[in-house]
Amino acid sequence: MTRDETHGDPRTPDPGVPTPSAAETDDARPPARESQEREQAWERGEARARERAELGANAPDPHAAVFATGLPQRAFAALAENVRDYAIFLMNAEGIITYWGEGARLIKWWTRDQVEGAHFRILYPDGGAEDGTAEDHAAQRGEMVSEGQRVRSDGSTFWAGATLTALRDEKGALQGYAKLTRDSPPCTRWRRR
Repeated sequence: MTRDETHGDPRTPDPGVPTPSAAETDDARPPARESQEREQAWERGEARARERAELGANAPDPHAAVFATGLPQRAFAALAENVRDYAIFLMNAEGIITYWGEGARLIKWWTRDQVEGAHFRILYPDGGAEDGTAEDHAAQRGEMVSEGQRVRSDGSTFWAGATLTALRDEKGALQGYAKLTRDSPPCTRWRRR
């Protein structure tokens, strides 16, 4: 490997920095288990990347076996039900809410019974979501990040930061959206500026 090829490799020592001797670092001990596992993970990643590069379009999907078990769907549901600091919910391609996590109830005060089956515009002040630009942007670019006013179930408003992510099937067809919203108090907004 040339110096250019190793640039950024955390295992490659910087030639300008003196390397301590074995006596100074107590290298007489075998490497810690964590270090060995990190090295194995690095090598495994490089081998998999080489295999994908060699096979191109014929490379097997590394996640196919996991997706076949349904584990990612169960993991998402567990996260969405247990995360309390973020509102996590799903919508179909028309903007109808199809899944409402517990964090969404705690932040937005709407219950699952109230919002599942409703259009997500109910979460915005009047006129705030009718132009469809967020969905269009997410559909075209994959994601839309924004901040703005949102409406709680009692009609009160709060400032929120949100990420809207387009969800596509294996053929690339739009299936819906995942939305992650966080309450953004005034002091937090001021610090970001």
